[in-house]
Amino acid sequence: MNKEKSKREQEAILRRAIIAAKSDYFSWTKEEQEKFRAQRKLKDDFMFYKIIFMELFGFRAETQEELDAYYDELSIKDNLVLNQTILPMRGIGEDNFYLNESFGEGKTLLDFETLYDYDYDDHCYQEKARERDFEGYSKKPYRGNFYGTWANHEIAGDFTYASLSMLSSHIIFGVVEDFAFEEIDKLIPNKYVRGKNHGKKQKGGGYLWDHRVDAKGKEGQLDELKDQLWEYLSARFYKFSDSTNTHALAGTTKNERVMRYEM
Repeated sequence: MNKEKSKREQEAILRRAIIAAKSDYFSWTKEEQEKFRAQRKLKDDFMFYKIIFMELFGFRAETQEELDAYYDELSIKDNLVLNQTILPMRGIGEDNFYLNESFGEGKTLLDFETLYDYDYDDHCYQEKARERDFEGYSKKPYRGNFYGTWANHEIAGDFTYASLSMLSSHIIFGVVEDFAFEEIDKLIPNKYVRGKNHGKKQKGGGYLWDHRVDAKGKEGQLDELKDQLWEYLSARFYKFSDSTNTHALAGTTKNERVMRYEM
């Protein structure tokens, strides 16, 4: 079992890995370093991760394939340690903010002044792609795409996972939906039964969610209630989003102000 590393030890490990992969990194200006991090140029750097994995977990990889295989089997706890350690080499700004999303060719988070700017740009890109790929597709208006979008950052120097949501998404699919499901559970008691593959690490990252619903023979009625709820929530979401984002796009407020962290 590997001894848990202190934050100072993690910082030292990260520094050694950076020097091994990019020896002149610490001779650059802060602006140059941040630009390099934002471009995610160490994302697939074998030497960088070889040292990180060796010093954090005692695993010595000789090939990228071995490294990938070991990463796929990391426990949730070890994955947290890994993310804590490498965040200063992934994030930007004073809080090392890292948005766990892909960007268009040649773009980084530094190209956007606010999260709203990024979100709106991403919406336009996605709608253009759907219009190109699906015949007869009609572009949808911008309503805000952030809902449970993963990010990493630091609060007072402590590593934190964050989930970003629009105000409309949080209220409708968070507060209202949670209340509605509590009422449904009273009408039709049910529970999730864990499957044998639940929690297994998936190739390329992530963990398998394997559960089935047990409603004592009333699964059909439960599904119907959930479908009706989804139709109602979707209608309310569109109306609420159109109202809040009309003001945002008109410049009377900033859309990023109605985004919130869900810790």
